[in-house]
Amino acid sequence: MSGVWLFLPTTAWDRGESPLQEKQEKLKELKNRIIKERERTKEVAEKEHSIAHQLAHIDEGLKRETAELRELEAKLTRSGERIRRLSREIVVVEGKLQGARTLLAKRLRALYKQGRLGGLRFLLASDGLTGTTTRLKYLMAVASQDKQLISGYTATVSELHKKREELERSKAEITRNQTLAGEKRQEILEEQRVRRLLLARVRQEKAGHMATLKELEEASQELQALIARLKTEETAARRRVLQGEGQTLDGSVFAALRGKLPWPTEGALTSTFGRKEHPRFRTVTFNKGIGIQAPEGRGIVAVHDATVLYADWFKGYGRLLILDHGGGYFTLYAHASELLVKTGDRVSRGQVIARVGDSGSLEGPQLYFELRYKGKPQDPLAWLLPR
Repeated sequence: MSGVWLFLPTTAWDRGESPLQEKQEKLKELKNRIIKERERTKEVAEKEHSIAHQLAHIDEGLKRETAELRELEAKLTRSGERIRRLSREIVVVEGKLQGARTLLAKRLRALYKQGRLGGLRFLLASDGLTGTTTRLKYLMAVASQDKQLISGYTATVSELHKKREELERSKAEITRNQTLAGEKRQEILEEQRVRRLLLARVRQEKAGHMATLKELEEASQELQALIARLKTEETAARRRVLQGEGQTLDGSVFAALRGKLPWPTEGALTSTFGRKEHPRFRTVTFNKGIGIQAPEGRGIVAVHDATVLYADWFKGYGRLLILDHGGGYFTLYAHASELLVKTGDRVSRGQVIARVGDSGSLEGPQLYFELRYKGKPQDPLAWLLPR
């Protein structure tokens, strides 16, 4: 049953008002619900805007991180080049170190062969002061060269050590930056994914509210049109009755038929009067009539003499008949496949007035039947003949 079902047979009839007044009350209720639905739609739209704004910031952040990642990749490339350069330099330094090590070894062997007094013997073996001075200068030059050799060797060892440390730091920095960049990118991508999912859900919710709002607005327009027709047709129908029959229907006769009315159609009882859960909205509602499942095309009869108050399509009910039995008694017949009478017609008890169908129904061919007294819903099973 459409959501309009919730608006037709409710509180206004319960206060004993006419069907026209009931429709006017329902129109007010419908407009109030439209206002609330518009507010909910606005709230969801604002939520959508907020999430979209957040998502835009996330996208900007992702762009920045992507740019930073590209820069980091460039740095990684430069670091790789530096590592390769350092590796080549280390090879050169190792070669220099090997050469220095060889020279130092030769010098140490020579000093070893000379012994502890080798230099002194060399100095004393000179002839005269001039020779001694020359030999002293030579020994000093050799000592200076030895010192430079040792210093160079030490410096080369230190340089090699530093370059190897720099190489290891560069490798560690590359690994760390690669890890951090990957983790950061995954965090942003995950946040983006979550936000997009949330945005999709909000947009789906918004679409649902907009669809409901559209349905309610369409129902409001149809109800307004129905009210306008009822204002004319109700007066015309009663005038035709008075002119054609010379009297109005006697409600006291109908009142005496409690438990004696014929069933409006033959079929299986699918829903009863009272509280039930709505199949579409999952809300607990008060079912004001009964459902009778029957083959499509089976005849629907008037349960008693009446005037046809309404005979037309109504959203949520499909093809709908409302009969006025006089004295404030009304019966309603919904989901017909065909209406055989029109507004203002007089019908008799047992007369076929429509045929079973599934117009406006979500449950296949069936008849939805209501009985009301001064707007108050009555349990149809208490009025129909016992089976």
